Amino acid sequence: MSGQAHAEGSFLEGLIGGATYELTAIGSAFPKTIRNPGQMEHDRYESWSHLTVTGKEFIGENWAFDVRLETGVSTYQGEERGVFTAPGSRSGQARYLDVSQLSLAYLGESGEILAGKAGLESGLAELYSPTDLYSRSNLSNPLHPVDQGVWQIRGDLYFGADRMTVVVLPVDEAAPSVPYRSRWVGKSGDSSFSSLNIPGVPSWVSIKTEDDYRGSHPAEWGYLLRYQGVGEGVDYFVSGYVGPSPYPVLKTQNLLEGRFIKERPQVAIASGGFAVTEGGWKFYGEGLSYRAPGGKDDAFIRGLIGAKYRETELADWLGLDEISPVLEYSNEWIGDTQSHPQYGSSSRTARPNPSNLLANLEFKVDSQWTFGGGYNRNMRDDDETRSIFVRYQPQDSLSLLLSGTDFRGRSDTRFGRHADNDVIEMSVTYKF
Repeated sequence: MSGQAHAEGSFLEGLIGGATYELTAIGSAFPKTIRNPGQMEHDRYESWSHLTVTGKEFIGENWAFDVRLETGVSTYQGEERGVFTAPGSRSGQARYLDVSQLSLAYLGESGEILAGKAGLESGLAELYSPTDLYSRSNLSNPLHPVDQGVWQIRGDLYFGADRMTVVVLPVDEAAPSVPYRSRWVGKSGDSSFSSLNIPGVPSWVSIKTEDDYRGSHPAEWGYLLRYQGVGEGVDYFVSGYVGPSPYPVLKTQNLLEGRFIKERPQVAIASGGFAVTEGGWKFYGEGLSYRAPGGKDDAFIRGLIGAKYRETELADWLGLDEISPVLEYSNEWIGDTQSHPQYGSSSRTARPNPSNLLANLEFKVDSQWTFGGGYNRNMRDDDETRSIFVRYQPQDSLSLLLSGTDFRGRSDTRFGRHADNDVIEMSVTYKF
C-alpha cells in the first residue's frame, strides 16, 4: 500500500510540477454607440481574462496522460456560469472553469491510440481552413475563440512519415456560444446564423430556435477517416466523414409562431488539401464535398487556394527582419438546395467565408516588435472586416498587443451585423 501511495504521489507531483500556464488579460473599448440596443448589452468598456493550465505525465514508457484546464472571467453579462461541462451537455453556456483536454494515450512505435477529450484540428491553410470542421471552440467571445476539445476515440497508424487516422466521435454536445443578450449575437437573434429570412414567417414574428442533438446510438455517432502524407516539399491529406453536420439547419416546429429546432443532420463529407513549399513560398489549397441525405441541407462544394511568402531581402533593405504576406480566396458552389418539406432554413448563412478574399500582412521589425493587419471581404454579401495591430514581446514569456478591428456591411451579413462593435483592444499574455 505504501508503494502504491508513493506511485500515485509521484504521478500527481509530476503532473502538477510539470504544468505550464498561459494567462491572457484583455481590455476592450467600443467607440460606437449601438443603435436601438433594446435588452442587448452595450457597455462601452469590457474586460476578458483567460488562463490555460496544461499538464502531461507519462505512465511507464508508452502511456501518456494529458490534461488542459481553461478558466475565464469577463465583464460581458452572462458569459460564464458554473464549472465543468459534463460529456454530452446540451448547454451552450461557457464555464468559469472547464476541461479542454483529458485523455489517455498509448504511444507505440508504429502508431498510437487515444481516448478522452482532445483537440481535433485539420487543414493546411494559414488564415481560414474550410476543412477544419470537427473541432469545437468556446465562442462566447467570438474575437477570442478557445479550443474546447471533443470527446473521441482515435487510432493512428504510421507509414514512415505518413499517417492514417481513424476517429470515432461518440458524444454530441454544445460548444459554448455568446449569451443571448450579447452584443455579438447580431440581428438574427442566433449567433450561428447571420440572417434568418424564412418564407412563411410573418414579418412581425421573432424567430425562436431550440437546440437539438443526436442520440447516443452508434448509428448517430461521427466517424472520420483521414490519411496525411508528407513528401519532399509537399504535405497533403484526404479524409472522409459521416456523422452529424458541422453546420446547423432549422427544422420547422411552428411556422406561424416562428419556432424552429436547430438541428445538425447526418451528412457525408469528403475533403482534401495540399501545401507546397519552395524557398520562402508556401502554396496551398483545400476543398470539400458535402451532402445531406433526404434534402435536409444544401449539397455543395467548398474550396480555398492561398499563398504565403516569407520576404527577407526587401525587409533587410527597409531595416526589418521579415515581411510575411498571406493571401487566400475561398468559394462555395451550391448544387441541390435544401428540399425537405419539414425544414425551413438551410445552413447557408451559418457557413463562413462563402466567397471571400482574406489577406494578412506582418512586418517583423526585430525579435521584440511586430506590426501588421488583416482583411476579410465577403464578395457575395458585400461585407468585410479589417484589423491592425502592433505587438511588443520583450521576452518569450511576455507579450503585449494593441489592436483595432472594424466591421462593415448590411445588418443581415456575417460582418455587417457587428457594424456597431468596432473595437480597440489592449492585451497582455504571460506564460509561466
